[in-house]
Amino acid sequence: MKHRYWILFCVILISLGTLGCGDDITKKYYSGGDCCDIVGDLDEPTGDNGNFVISLKGGEGESDGWFGGYGGQLGIYTYGSAGLYVKTRTLDADVTVPTPVYPEELGDNGVIVTTNTTVEVYEAGTLEPGDLYLLEGNDYLYQYVSGDPDDEANIATGLKVAAGVTLTLDLNDDGGTRAYLEFEDDVVIAGTVETANLPESPDKGSLYLYVDGHFTTTQGSMINTAGDDADSMGDSGGDAGAVEIYVWNYNGALLQGTIDASGGDGLGLGWGGHGGYVDVDAQTEYGGTLINTGTIDISGGNGAQGGWAGEIHLDSEWAVYNTGALYANGGTGSVGYGGWGGYGGLIHFEPDAGSLHNSGNLYCNGGNGDGYGGWAGLIEAYAGNEYAGDCINAGNLYASGGSATTSGYGGFAGLIYLEARGGKVISTGEIVGNGGDAAGDYYWGGYGGGFVVYVYPSTDMYDGEPVAPGMIQITGNISLNGGDGFNGGYAGGMWVYNDSYEDEVFPPVNFTELLGYTLIDASGGDGGYGGCAGGVEVYTEDSFYGYDEYTSFPAGPVANRVDIVAVGGDALLDGYNWAGDGGWVDLDAEGEFYSGFTVCLNSGDIDISGGTGYNGGYGGWVSLYGHDYVENTGDITALGGEATGGMTYAGYGGYIEISSSASSLNAGDVFATGGLASGDPSIGGYGGEFYLFGVDEVTNSGSLYCNGGDSLEFFAGNGGVVAIGSQKMVSSNSAAFITVTGGSGYEDDGDMGGIWIDGFLVTPADGTLP
Repeated sequence: MKHRYWILFCVILISLGTLGCGDDITKKYYSGGDCCDIVGDLDEPTGDNGNFVISLKGGEGESDGWFGGYGGQLGIYTYGSAGLYVKTRTLDADVTVPTPVYPEELGDNGVIVTTNTTVEVYEAGTLEPGDLYLLEGNDYLYQYVSGDPDDEANIATGLKVAAGVTLTLDLNDDGGTRAYLEFEDDVVIAGTVETANLPESPDKGSLYLYVDGHFTTTQGSMINTAGDDADSMGDSGGDAGAVEIYVWNYNGALLQGTIDASGGDGLGLGWGGHGGYVDVDAQTEYGGTLINTGTIDISGGNGAQGGWAGEIHLDSEWAVYNTGALYANGGTGSVGYGGWGGYGGLIHFEPDAGSLHNSGNLYCNGGNGDGYGGWAGLIEAYAGNEYAGDCINAGNLYASGGSATTSGYGGFAGLIYLEARGGKVISTGEIVGNGGDAAGDYYWGGYGGGFVVYVYPSTDMYDGEPVAPGMIQITGNISLNGGDGFNGGYAGGMWVYNDSYEDEVFPPVNFTELLGYTLIDASGGDGGYGGCAGGVEVYTEDSFYGYDEYTSFPAGPVANRVDIVAVGGDALLDGYNWAGDGGWVDLDAEGEFYSGFTVCLNSGDIDISGGTGYNGGYGGWVSLYGHDYVENTGDITALGGEATGGMTYAGYGGYIEISSSASSLNAGDVFATGGLASGDPSIGGYGGEFYLFGVDEVTNSGSLYCNGGDSLEFFAGNGGVVAIGSQKMVSSNSAAFITVTGGSGYEDDGDMGGIWIDGFLVTPADGTLP
């Protein structure tokens, strides 16, 4: 039912008020005539199994360090259905780039450069027809025709630089920092355009181009504002100049060459130069696009301190296509304790009235540093920023922090953000935002980054009519781990938001899918004290449609088929310490309308056990809720962690709750035993808690283990709690084992726990059913 569940809406309206467990509509979800048979695949993907992993692991700390990093969080929040799947679909993420052929209309006084040429700022002297020059404070390239140098007839109307030719531009603004040119016709660069250096400096001047015609760079061409490398020991590298290109009057921009605005390298104690600012903006509301198939580099230079990267902005009033590699990495810092890695930069896409199609690899990593790793930058894409558009990404996106190589902190990872308004988000590339590793005693690994996906409603450009948010489909490896070090860095998080709907259109929302994943790992890192695990949360809610009178629209199912591991990190430090607690899994299919739709289905195996240490970590918790039905067929492991020290405590078993406002089914085995106390002396962990509740049919066939933990030298842990119950019917239990026995202790055994079924205490004398 995923992307077609609204098709069943009419059926529901017809059947509303008469549905029961055996009704036809319910059988769409409940296979066979019994509501509590295991549900089929719905409209789930049927392709091959994928092999992708979402990794949100805390960084590893050293055995004599303080802390392992905490695991991260995967959160999905939506008004539509949500699915996490091992199987794949064929996704339409291919980038079909238009191939416009722009005419070379250079105008009445067009300039064609066929030999290497340096254009200087004119001060005095005789000009001959055809001479090229600039005037200080004037925003034009001049090609002399007649009259005074600043006569309008001498203004170049267009420009072409032939292949294999270099055009060097002096700096003509009042401050002497940039070449500033306007053209009323086309600009075509097939060779190289570069700017002069600032006076007596390795820094490059900036290039500003304002073009009323088309703007084209061909394959093999270059725009060069890169800072110079140092040529003497101890000198710093030059800072890059900016490149700003604005294309007006509904014309397009086609970039096929290289733009180099990187910082220069320093020598010895010299710092790396900073990268520049590249902004290409095609103000082309009706007909043009911005297309980049070339390479853009705004990275910082290497040096004693790494240079900071700059910014890349690719914006358009229509669509943006990018297939080229974009680099915004911080430079490497290489001298001793104070050698910082440079900070990564910004890569920004913003098509205002159309879609973004990216298949290029994007890099904004922090630089490695002898002392400290540089922080990563930011990748952000806003598709349909003003009107409806899709955000399609098939490229690999990198925003990791730099590592410290001698002594210092790891750099923090950055943020990767994809947004579509009135459209869909599809991402098939690798996403990497790991924290950098630390080096030396007492330092922390860098924190992992964030991956955020958002869809909003919007409008069409011509009539202003509403457009609903589109679907979200994500596949490919995702890694947002904390960095390793004396102390491990905290992991980052992945958040997917489809929690906005358009109430004037039908359907008002769309679905969300993660496809081809075999594992979600949000474990804490090992360390002196183990890091606590993170978790997974999926939440849905009903939306509404109808401009005059709102009608409720069912959220649809939450389905997870992916194994989830959120295990607490082990405590490695000798002496008193705690291991990390296990994490959480919260799948919540909320909603109050249209029986049969809002269901929660889990078949992935879940492990939220606590870590091992001087004191063991506690098992985590699982909550599965489906308003109209809940079903679990995966095994759930929530063991308390082992305690290895004296006068310490093993971890308690975890907490598991499966519930529905209708019927509930559990067919998975549950292991929530308290941790073993192996230290001398130490106390075994208490058994965990398992609850299975529903209003209608409640069925359990999974074996449930909520025993107390054993103690080899002292007191054992008490048994836990199992409660199964229906508010209206007699629950069905066919489990091979349900056990809540106390642990076995060297001095005292633990007390027995309790088993309740439909409100009756049914614990056998030995604590085990049957």
